[in-house]
Amino acid sequence: RHGAEIRDRTSVLNWKPVGQGVEVETSAGLHRADRLIITAGPWAGTLLADLRIPLVVKRKVAFWFDSHPARYLLADRKPTFFFDRPEGEFYGFPSLDAATVKLAEHTGGLEVPRPESVLRDELPDDLRRVAPFVRESLPHLGDRRRHSVCLYTCTPDGHFIIDRHPDYPQVAIGAGFSGHGFKFTAGLGEALADLALTGTTPQPIDFLSLQSARQRWNR
Repeated sequence: RHGAEIRDRTSVLNWKPVGQGVEVETSAGLHRADRLIITAGPWAGTLLADLRIPLVVKRKVAFWFDSHPARYLLADRKPTFFFDRPEGEFYGFPSLDAATVKLAEHTGGLEVPRPESVLRDELPDDLRRVAPFVRESLPHLGDRRRHSVCLYTCTPDGHFIIDRHPDYPQVAIGAGFSGHGFKFTAGLGEALADLALTGTTPQPIDFLSLQSARQRWNR
C-alpha cells in the first residue's frame, strides 16, 4: 500500500557504495538506491565481511510433538513457554492445529560454515537433549511427528547489532539476532528505517552499536 516492492526468491550477491548511494547486485540484476538496509541473517557475515563481526551460524532443529487429547491450545489462551534448565534452555508454542505442539532447544546447535549447505534432514543426535526435556517437563505430549531446521546467527554475547556502517553512512545494518530477533521486529524495523533515512533514531539502541559491542567483546 505504501509503494514497496517485494522480490522474493532473489539472491543478493554483493553490494557496493556508489557516490553517496549504493548498488546491489542480485540474481535478478542490479539495483541502485540512495539508502540500503542490510539484514541478511546467516549471510550477514558474507555481505558485511569488511566489518569482521564475529558471527557464528548455528543449525537449530524444532520439533512438533503429538498433543492428544489437545491440552495446550492457542484457542484456550495458552501462552508460549520458556524453560531455563541446568542442561539448557527450551521453548515452545501453544498448539495451532489442535494436534501438535512445536518446541525446540534455544541453546546448543551445530556450527554451520556455509548457510546454503545446511543439512535439513534430521540427525540421530538432534533429539538427544530435547527428548528428556519433553519427558520431564511436558509429559502429556506424545510422539514426535516432524521437524524443521532453521539457522541462528549469533554474536559472542547474544546481543543484536543495529547501526550504520562506519565507512558508508548511507548503509544501515541489522545482524546477529541470535535466534530471538523476531520478537522485536516492530521496534527494530523502526530503528533501522530511522537510521537509513535520518542517520539517528529515538529508539534506545546505543548499546547495540558496533562500537559498544566491540567494547563488550574485548573486555
